[in-house]
Amino acid sequence: MSINAEPLFQRPSLFNFNNEIKGSRTNNNWTTSKSSDSEESSSEDIEESTKPTSYDINSNLYRDGKGGYVPAELLPFPYPPPSTTLPKYPKEKQKTFVAFSLVVGSLLLNSVSIALTHDRVPDSPPLPDALLDTIHIIPELMRVPDVFVIITLLLCFFTILLHRHRWIVARRVFFILSILYLMRSVTIYSTVLPVANYTVYCSPKSNSTSLMTLLRRVGELLGGGGMQISGKKNSCGDYVYSGHTALLISGYLILKEYSPTKFVILHWISLGMSWCGMAILLIARGHYTIDILIGYYAATRMFWTYHSLCNNVNLKVT
Repeated sequence: MSINAEPLFQRPSLFNFNNEIKGSRTNNNWTTSKSSDSEESSSEDIEESTKPTSYDINSNLYRDGKGGYVPAELLPFPYPPPSTTLPKYPKEKQKTFVAFSLVVGSLLLNSVSIALTHDRVPDSPPLPDALLDTIHIIPELMRVPDVFVIITLLLCFFTILLHRHRWIVARRVFFILSILYLMRSVTIYSTVLPVANYTVYCSPKSNSTSLMTLLRRVGELLGGGGMQISGKKNSCGDYVYSGHTALLISGYLILKEYSPTKFVILHWISLGMSWCGMAILLIARGHYTIDILIGYYAATRMFWTYHSLCNNVNLKVT
């Protein structure tokens, strides 16, 4: 008799598991839905009715051909469980370094775009905003989202560092961030909005942006990470779209995807920082509402689309 079985590396859900196992374990004996009429079955009956098609590694049960479960010790022939060795994936460190180079280049291009946009910011009043015009502005809160971003980045760093497949995860994160910042560098320069909050200091404009002025601004942005909390960000005009929102949402999705599922508190903290950070950006008038919405949309769609392509074998092209 030749029987093929496919390993099940995940235990069935409690709902399906309870529906499929109609019996109960009493007096160290198993009573299944297919053998509930008789307490004991002969080896010939088991061999006729039991045709293992898959194996549940967590409960040492075999699924028979009729939809029920049979313990391995009741099988009339030796049927060893499949290997529990985790699959090995190539690290491909070269690709990770290429992805890291992409994200560095995107951050540099984003800083250049902000430095060039600074001289093109119009001196007109802030644009009408349906949400910002109805809330009380508290500009002193502008540094709070910076703190949330720093905490989120640190959590993501340690999550990637401690992950079993850290090279693969790092490569994915670098690629996603590089695309997000590449798109942001284009949108910032293409559409320049007036300053949303007059309390934010903007350095004087230049009649012509010289190379030295450009390099100085880029250095300040890179040195301070583009955050107000560093005290080095004096350039304005980087509105569409919100980099804080993109980082906070991407950080939450990374933690939710790659940290252990039992870290529920960590996931809720990250989600809370993301939504609170976006709300505070609006209360402090650090961004227009449209900046937050586009940043959220770009981060979520980029993350979900990329991981759909990674996890769906049918969408992979070799």
